[in-house]
Amino acid sequence: MPFTILFRAVAETLRRLAADPKHLGAEIGFIAVLHSWGQTLHYHPHIHCIVPVVGLSADRKISGGMVSRNGRQALDSMLGLMKTCQKLGLSFWHYLGDRLGIGDEDHPIAPLASLVAARA
Repeated sequence: MPFTILFRAVAETLRRLAADPKHLGAEIGFIAVLHSWGQTLHYHPHIHCIVPVVGLSADRKISGGMVSRNGRQALDSMLGLMKTCQKLGLSFWHYLGDRLGIGDEDHPIAPLASLVAARA
């Protein structure tokens, strides 16, 4: 019963925020997962959610995208990196993993600026 209340509270909060025109102005779907333990293995029930950046508007059209300036800048940066990697014949995800230190240590990827300069 308490978990049902927790899930309903999360669902209602996400739906209300998404429906607000200041945020998305649309109806969304999402995935919610219950975690009952924290990192220290103490009982700590909480919910993690995966939420899309698009939804269905009142006229049933796809509505969404980044509303905040920071969100748009982050998306533009990521898309720019993806396009540059594609032009250089690199996997964006391998490049990102390498930059984050979780890539293949035996085959490091040079910084994009170096790769672009080498092709110029």
